[in-house]
Parts: sequence; C-alpha cells; structure tokens
Amino acid sequence: MEEIINFENQKIRRILHDEEWYFSVIDIIRILTESPNANKYWSVLKTRENQLTTICSTLKLKETLN
Repeated sequence: MEEIINFENQKIRRILHDEEWYFSVIDIIRILTESPNANKYWSVLKTRENQLTTICSTLKLKETLN
C-alpha cells in the first residue's frame, strides 16, 4: 500500500512493506533542507556517511506527488 501524507503542507511519500511504514528520504530531505535538488543532497550525504547505505532500504515509490 502506497500513500502520500502531509507534513507542514508538504507531501511525503510512504509505502507499507512487511507491516512497516517506509518514508521517502528524498521527500524528507526536500522539506527539511529546502534543497532545490534533494536527490543530489541525498547522494552526497550517503558518500559522507557510509552507514546510511547499510541502514536504509530501497523501495520503489511513484515519482509524482500529485
């Protein structure tokens, strides 16, 4: 099950997987940092903090937040 939730009038994608909710890191970065390119921000963050690649799961989410 995939859903979009609102946080401070911003949209965050999430998906229910194995009875746990997973949230889009890109959406959260976009909201918290107001970064114009959240994908690039996340990419740089993962290279600086290698642990993030081991504790974060990758799941497919729809791209649009409509």
